[in-house]
Amino acid sequence: MTPIQIKMKQILQQKGQMIVDKLLDCMGPKNQDDLESTLNASTILLDFCENEQCFNYLTTPESMKKLIH
Repeated sequence: MTPIQIKMKQILQQKGQMIVDKLLDCMGPKNQDDLESTLNASTILLDFCENEQCFNYLTTPESMKKLIH
């Protein structure tokens, strides 16, 4: 891969992790009042589980900590 392709892949991985983190926040203790947001995040994350790359984002140590706390 070219250096530009490598950089773009890193950026996409960072963005993917950011999206998963935000969705997990919608399901965590930070979101006490918005049930619709929680249900939407849950649906999206269930779809993400079917994709191997997204599943990897869900199973990082940082993501797992969000699920526990």
